[in-house]
Amino acid sequence: MALGTVTIVKRSVFGNMRVTIADVNPSSGANYTTGGEVFGAAQLGLTGQVVGVIPIGSPIDATNKTVLQWNPATGKLVAYNQTANTDVGLIEAASNTDLSGAAEKQRLLILS
Repeated sequence: MALGTVTIVKRSVFGNMRVTIADVNPSSGANYTTGGEVFGAAQLGLTGQVVGVIPIGSPIDATNKTVLQWNPATGKLVAYNQTANTDVGLIEAASNTDLSGAAEKQRLLILS
């Protein structure tokens, strides 16, 4: 996915947590890496550790049905999409998939 652009929308503090709202736009090209792309404090200009990433709103594109989810065990954003068989649900996007049109700006709430 070559993470693409991360645009900070807002920063705030809630209790002892730093809260960042950011928009993520995957870069163009067939470059998604199986297992996801590193997404942490460095990409957000933060010090410390990211402890949670929550999608805000409806992250599923109506046409391509791709969603980004954060894997806390690996610290990576993983892309999932729906297969033709809708009974299966979401599966990870194949390696070298071009997600630039599938995952339009997804807004995330990041806790650190």
